[in-house]
Amino acid sequence: MRQTIPFLMLAVLAASPAQAAPFDGTFVAQRDCPALQSIRSGSNPGNQQVTAGQSYAVVEVNNPAQPTHYRMIKADVPKAAEAPAASYVLAASWQPGFCETQLDKVECLDQGRDRFDATHFALHGLWPQPRGLEYCGVGSDLQDRDRPATWRELPEVRLEASTRAELSKVMPGTASFLERHEWLVHGTCYKEDMQSYFSESLALMAMLNASSLRTFMADNLGKSVTPARIRAAVDEAFGEGAGERVSIECKTEQDGNRVVLTELQIRLYGAIDETSDLGELIRTARPQDSNAGQCPRVIIDKAGL
Repeated sequence: MRQTIPFLMLAVLAASPAQAAPFDGTFVAQRDCPALQSIRSGSNPGNQQVTAGQSYAVVEVNNPAQPTHYRMIKADVPKAAEAPAASYVLAASWQPGFCETQLDKVECLDQGRDRFDATHFALHGLWPQPRGLEYCGVGSDLQDRDRPATWRELPEVRLEASTRAELSKVMPGTASFLERHEWLVHGTCYKEDMQSYFSESLALMAMLNASSLRTFMADNLGKSVTPARIRAAVDEAFGEGAGERVSIECKTEQDGNRVVLTELQIRLYGAIDETSDLGELIRTARPQDSNAGQCPRVIIDKAGL
C-alpha cells in the first residue's frame, strides 16, 4: 500500500477534513504550490511541493461538491529543494541486436550501417527505482492505452526543438512513439518535468557514447563475447567496480538461432542533472547480477536485418 500525505493546500480558503470523500483521478498542477502536511498548522516537513505541468494521483477531496484541497500520493510529490540522491536504471539498447528480435518495428525497417544507432548505444529509458515504481499520478485510462499498438494515442511529449532532435537520433524508438510510453511509465516518477527528464537522460547517453565502452562495442561488431568481457570493458571506461553494476540483456533473433545483445541495464545512484558524472553514478550504485546465466555469450550484432 502506498503512503499518502494529508490534504494538499491549493487555495487560501480553509476546508474541514470532516467532509472528506474518496476520489479516484488525477490532478495537473497549473503552478508550483506547497504540499502541506496539515492545512490547519501549515506544516510542510521536507518543503514538499507540486510542480507546474506535473500530474498527480488524487485519492480524496475535502468537499465533493466544491473541492479546495486534495489528498495526493506522497510518492508523486517532489521536494522543492535540490533533488535527493536516488536509484535509477539506465537502459541502453544495442539497436542492431534489438532489431534482430523485433523485425516489424518501424525504427528497424530502415536501419543501415551509416545510422547513429548502428555503432552507438540507443536510449531505451531512464527508470527510477525500486522496480515497480511506475505510472506516478497516471490514471487507469492512460495505463490501459499504454500498449505498443496504441502508443501514438498517448499524450505528446513536448520538448525544446534541440532536445527533440537529439532524442530522435539517440532514441530511434521515437518512430514507434516509445518516448510517450517511457514518460508515462517512468518519467512521471522522475520528480522533474518532461524537458528535464529527457535532456538529463540524453546527457547520460552522451557520456556513455563518448566512452571507451562504445569503442569496445564498435570494435567487436559481429563477434561473440561473454558478459565478463563486457563488464571488464565497463570497468575500463568508468572505473573499477563499475562493471558489477551492469546487467547484460539478450534474446534469440527472430529469423535464426543466434543469441544477440539487446541491451545493457546500468544501475545508477545519485542526484542526476546535466552535469552529473556517469562513472560516479555507476560506481556508487549497488552491484547487480550480470545475467550470465541467461546470456552466457552474446553477439554484438551489426546493423542491417
